[in-house]
Amino acid sequence: MAPVQRPDLESGRTVFIFFEYLLLKRQRKERITGVSKIKVLNIWADEDGQSHFRDIEIDTREIPQGGTISDPIATTNLWFRTTPEAQDMDWHPAPRRQFVIALGGGVAEITASDGESSLVNNGDVVLVEDTFGKGHKSRAFDGLPRQSVFIGLAD
Repeated sequence: MAPVQRPDLESGRTVFIFFEYLLLKRQRKERITGVSKIKVLNIWADEDGQSHFRDIEIDTREIPQGGTISDPIATTNLWFRTTPEAQDMDWHPAPRRQFVIALGGGVAEITASDGESSLVNNGDVVLVEDTFGKGHKSRAFDGLPRQSVFIGLAD
């Protein structure tokens, strides 16, 4: 079966997108580094409502069954979402504090209002806390649909 060519990814644009992807990927630290902490990308808003990225870690402890586990985190609801390949959401604050976990499909690009961008790949965990101010933008970086799970956090 021949690969499908998308009109917006032909010729030089494909090369540009590939190098843009590599550059943005290098800007974020590797999120999986060990068994004692879970790496999470956090988008948060300062007192002026400007959103920023930071890397945080969730502590875990060893359990008798093997491996490690975190302390419980109080949640409210859980949603599964499929995002279309042409997704390009303008500035918006998050509707609630929530974890977003990329399950499969394409790569998302999130831009904080301070101008920094980050790529969210399959398996990445994002703690979204910019619930006021300008918020963030998100788009389908590679033009592919993706699936995620959204987990609302209790106050």
